[in-house]
Amino acid sequence: MQLFVYGTLCDPEIRDLVMGRRHGQVYPATLRGYIAVQIIGAKYPVLQKKSSGRVGGLLLSGFDFVTLTRISHYESVEYRVVHLQPIVFCHGPVEALLFLARRTVASSQRPWRLKEWQYRHKIRELPQIDSWMARWRPGNPIDSRGLHFACRQIDLPREIYLGQVYN
Repeated sequence: MQLFVYGTLCDPEIRDLVMGRRHGQVYPATLRGYIAVQIIGAKYPVLQKKSSGRVGGLLLSGFDFVTLTRISHYESVEYRVVHLQPIVFCHGPVEALLFLARRTVASSQRPWRLKEWQYRHKIRELPQIDSWMARWRPGNPIDSRGLHFACRQIDLPREIYLGQVYN
């Protein structure tokens, strides 16, 4: 399973809190046709379509469906998981999952940058993220909303996305 991340999950400390240090391989990646902008009233990004845009991020691979539900919990109901266009990284296009904001999320035109977020907000956000992730429980149906459909779209083996989440 592969996931493209472009926001706070590009920070290794945040990835460890969210994924429980189960993020397997991490590769630099670029998504074309989008830009990352800040959500109005929040400190994290969303993607906006822009034909000439490029978003730098990471391609995460080698994790399981349970870890994907942890990520889904972190992303909350503001985001949905999709199987989007190929992600380009050092070896060319690959297929990956991606969390996109729902249409109800209001975005600004202000560019979002990881370095700026790390400098201005990360230290204050860490305790909140840790507290939020402590609420995650395996099998929570809210965490897996839409995940099964996205996983079926990329033909993942059935045991990966049914696994221990619902047992």
